[in-house]
Amino acid sequence: MNLSLLILLPLVAAIAIIPIKGARSVRIVSLISASLQLALAFVLLYFYWEERSSGDTTTMLFEDSYAWYAPLHINYHVGVDGISIAMILLTAFVVLAGVLVSWNVEKLSKEFFFLLLFLSVGAYGFFISLDLFTLFFFLEVAVIPKFLLIGIWGSGKKEYSAMKLALMLMTGSALVFVGLIGLYMNTNAGNGQHTFDILEIARMNIPLAAQKLFFPFAFVGFGIFRLKRYYFLEINQSATCLIFKQQKTLCQVQCTPIRVDLRRIDHRVRRRRERYGSAQDSYCAIKIRCLSARHTQRHQT
Repeated sequence: MNLSLLILLPLVAAIAIIPIKGARSVRIVSLISASLQLALAFVLLYFYWEERSSGDTTTMLFEDSYAWYAPLHINYHVGVDGISIAMILLTAFVVLAGVLVSWNVEKLSKEFFFLLLFLSVGAYGFFISLDLFTLFFFLEVAVIPKFLLIGIWGSGKKEYSAMKLALMLMTGSALVFVGLIGLYMNTNAGNGQHTFDILEIARMNIPLAAQKLFFPFAFVGFGIFRLKRYYFLEINQSATCLIFKQQKTLCQVQCTPIRVDLRRIDHRVRRRRERYGSAQDSYCAIKIRCLSARHTQRHQT
């Protein structure tokens, strides 16, 4: 199976969105692309199971390699194993869910879905890469869409959060780059040449001193990329996440007995305003006011 289809499908869909006029058409194209990505991920899973069931014990399956820059031994080398398959399936589910959840986005909808599909290109490329340079390239491809999606369609202090996230990713990228270059310079592919190929590096004996020196750079750098996911959830940049939190609070209020301390509710609303910054006239706050008015009226009668 050609793994490059995982990259080409969302990339072609993102490019196809550009000349389309009308938000509905953009949404339909995005939905079709996300559905095809999920179907392709399941097809990949099926072929992977077939290969393993037939007794193929190769470390990576469906390998494909093309030279990008031969003098530095940089190749477009891709392949998958079990972990890669799991992450590809997860990415396909997330992309489809993202399209459906964002179906009613009105602000710059074409740009939004373009960036969402372009983000998936970086994610798929990262999970199938078997060359460190290619892996780093796709890792960086996903950075710009993340920054724009948060900075434009986020909630709360979105510009501040997007800039802070960008600084975190730049720091992580710099550390990862130093770690990968250090690893590359300590490889020996023969004739004094170095290599970025992960499978070749796995078979080499990298000097222990070099491992101790450059491993912390790669470890901390990739750790920052992992940390930014939790930071993203904590600052609640996703409008969808904000809506879910509001609905959760609303359910808590509705399940509370009618004899409730109104000062406690008002304090909760103020805390949400201070934390999220954009909940001052949210549906949750309006509903709480309605409950408060109803309670006051009942108390007077």
